[in-house]
Amino acid sequence: MAWENNFDAKRLDEGYAIFEAGNVKNIKLNDHVIEADVLDGNVYHVMIKHTGTEVNTLDCDCELGSEGQPCSHEAAVLFACEDHLEDMYHVDPKDVEQVLDFVNEKEMRDFLTILLNGDANLLKQFKKLVRYDERREALDAAQVDKVNKAVDQIVASYQDDNPKYNDSQVTYLSHQIGMYFFDEIKQLMHRYLDDFLEAKAYRHVFDIVDHMFGRLDEFYYDHCSPIIKTFIRNTNTYYKKAIGNLEDQGEVYGIILNHINEKEASIFRDDYFYLLNHAFESKYYAKSKKIAAEYIESFGKDKVLEGRELRNYEQWVLFYLRLLIRDNDKEAIKILAMKNWKHISIRKFFSEYCADHGESRWLIQYIKEQIPFERDRESIYYDHYFLKELYKKSNMKKEYRRELDDLFKEFGSEHFELYREVKLSYPKKAWPKYRDKYLAMVTEEAKPYLLAIDKEYSALITQVNATDDMTMVNRARAFLKKDHPEVLVNAYKRIANQMVKKTGSRIHYKELGATLKAMIDLKNGPDQIVYLVETYTKKYPRRKLMIEELSPILIDAKAAVDLA
Repeated sequence: MAWENNFDAKRLDEGYAIFEAGNVKNIKLNDHVIEADVLDGNVYHVMIKHTGTEVNTLDCDCELGSEGQPCSHEAAVLFACEDHLEDMYHVDPKDVEQVLDFVNEKEMRDFLTILLNGDANLLKQFKKLVRYDERREALDAAQVDKVNKAVDQIVASYQDDNPKYNDSQVTYLSHQIGMYFFDEIKQLMHRYLDDFLEAKAYRHVFDIVDHMFGRLDEFYYDHCSPIIKTFIRNTNTYYKKAIGNLEDQGEVYGIILNHINEKEASIFRDDYFYLLNHAFESKYYAKSKKIAAEYIESFGKDKVLEGRELRNYEQWVLFYLRLLIRDNDKEAIKILAMKNWKHISIRKFFSEYCADHGESRWLIQYIKEQIPFERDRESIYYDHYFLKELYKKSNMKKEYRRELDDLFKEFGSEHFELYREVKLSYPKKAWPKYRDKYLAMVTEEAKPYLLAIDKEYSALITQVNATDDMTMVNRARAFLKKDHPEVLVNAYKRIANQMVKKTGSRIHYKELGATLKAMIDLKNGPDQIVYLVETYTKKYPRRKLMIEELSPILIDAKAAVDLA
């Protein structure tokens, strides 16, 4: 079952248990979409897009699914679909034999031609049946070059269509072009990679995927969107299969290790670490552990790490922690994690590990002791998230409510997610009774934002309408974007109109451009950008710097209008 490659063993086991319990309901099968509801404490809605037996996208509204990770609910739905289709298409073998007795060779060939032309997966099965792979030679290096050149052409085409591809802020236009770009690469590669695997030409698979990763890394590593991550996860299935069958694994192990060290900003670093940990199984486990320990030591105890170097260090520590988990060395895991507690990614990993291994209570106390010393908003946000998971898995609902109240008293005016969490901790009907108690704990400046969480927007709208402060408008954006985009559009227009009255340096016009660009994903925003830029350039034709900065934004806005 090809779809199983999207899930690890734990999610497959959990999904099968949910399916076996009969908790997959309301299955709907369309041409390329599967939808169902899954009962698992709550009711979760799952939507799966597919092409034949190939799963393209997985979507579930549970916590894991919302983060873009394959979950047990999605696996349960796929198990249920297989079972449903098996019942639907069950055929009595005697009926088949009876029909075949009346069919001649020409009729059989004509019918097979129709079937195989319409179903790529059926063609693959037929090739295996007639031992097609044993009747042809493995594809040679010339074919690898052909595929790699085709990948290069697609990449070059993407760069031509999207000349600002190296801009770290992905525009709406970049996102749309990116979707077409990855779909084109996928269609090209998967066809050839499947053929290579069937022909047992594993080195060819490795060479093609490795070449593609290198090309993507040259120009797109700042754009870590879910589209790219999903695409990479799917492609890594081929990578792992190829590595598992290669005879010269030592050479490939070295190549992947070099990728980790050479591509410091690579979006594939996590995936390379995954391959080191899983694709080589136990054969290279001791070597990986030794290398990881040496790299962690090489960063030095007192050295201040920043940017890419910091991210590199964190990933080596996470890699080493995963290796220690395979040893079940709890003490070593604890020592290494606590030593690196200031790194949020490591803090998150260790919290999840403790929640899954019955180590929640002491960690809850440790986190609570740390919170008073961590005044920055980001640390409070993550520690609250970790506490929530720890309390939940320890079934400590009352203690969690008390902890929420303490956190809200101290941080509620800054950390609005705490208000949302407090609200969810009460029954829906009871919330109005308790709401005023929490609103009384925060500053007057914070109240409009908290009221907006309760769909009461008037105070926040009044505040936005009265300000020319871009920071304040951006802060309100998350609360108003869905239900009141027109308020944000008017605010950005007002700020832009004030800015354009003054001449300035290129930096001033870049800020003007950023203000206009903020409207591009708002309803009617692209139309307003087109109108304003055309008005500004007509009114101030001698401002060359302004026109240079606004011209690309005008192109993006017009493209967004056309796509809409």
